[in-house]
Amino acid sequence: MTQFNRTASLVVGRRGETAKVLSGLRISFNVTKTEGKDPNTAKIQVFNLSQESRNIIRKRQENDTLFVILNAGYTDGDGEELVFTGNVTTISHQIIRPEVITSIEASDGANALFNTKLSLSHGAGVSADTILLQILNAIPISSNFQTLQYEDKSYANGFAFVGLAKDALTKVTKFMNLNWSIQNNEIRLIPFDGDDRTKVVRLSQQTGLVGSPERLTGSTRKAQGLSKKDRPGWKFTSLLQPKINPTGKIVVQSREIPVDSTFTVFSVTHTGDTHGEQWETVTEVRE
Repeated sequence: MTQFNRTASLVVGRRGETAKVLSGLRISFNVTKTEGKDPNTAKIQVFNLSQESRNIIRKRQENDTLFVILNAGYTDGDGEELVFTGNVTTISHQIIRPEVITSIEASDGANALFNTKLSLSHGAGVSADTILLQILNAIPISSNFQTLQYEDKSYANGFAFVGLAKDALTKVTKFMNLNWSIQNNEIRLIPFDGDDRTKVVRLSQQTGLVGSPERLTGSTRKAQGLSKKDRPGWKFTSLLQPKINPTGKIVVQSREIPVDSTFTVFSVTHTGDTHGEQWETVTEVRE
């Protein structure tokens, strides 16, 4: 894979309106994604937006819902790829002459998670996947339910719930021995300590692996509450790899690791600056 000539762009807008595409500017970002149930987050800075552009993407009121899509990559490689999408939580404009810096903070799926409530009541013998599908249909974002492989179970004494849909989702997936997170505005369901069955990303020195892998202890992962099983893992640093996402798989080739070892990602941080030195991905994986 060719990894030259960095490029990044933003799309900012409101549902049902024409979005504003921001490109050809200095853009810096720090995106943190995990397989946990807290929303993934992004901190983005755009330099020297015009007054017209700043007015377009300014929040109109406190509960205004803006979305942001961050794309980045290499013009001599696969071009720009999706790094993050989510809802804008804060946006501000600061003048530090001679520059104007627009700062955006966003979270992935936060609106859907914290604003969706539901009431469920089912009699004895109801199947868990019936309830799971009802919950997913209530949350206004897509999911990978149709491609999920799982063993269905039933509630012998029935099921009742009133509250936030995300809490119902946690309750039912735990019963079904599944885990969930939101990745790029999609609910990603996987078996505990499994993967999302997306395309495997291969990581080596030829594809951007930097330095030596760092061993993670099982106790570190357990303390973070990231897995049902307490198993050790690895931490890798590479040039920016937008394709790497939590719950996905990577194959790593390194002197410290057996040939073609396969891992499941539980945490990834993408950091970049189109006009600076940083342009990297830090990935934490389990065996």
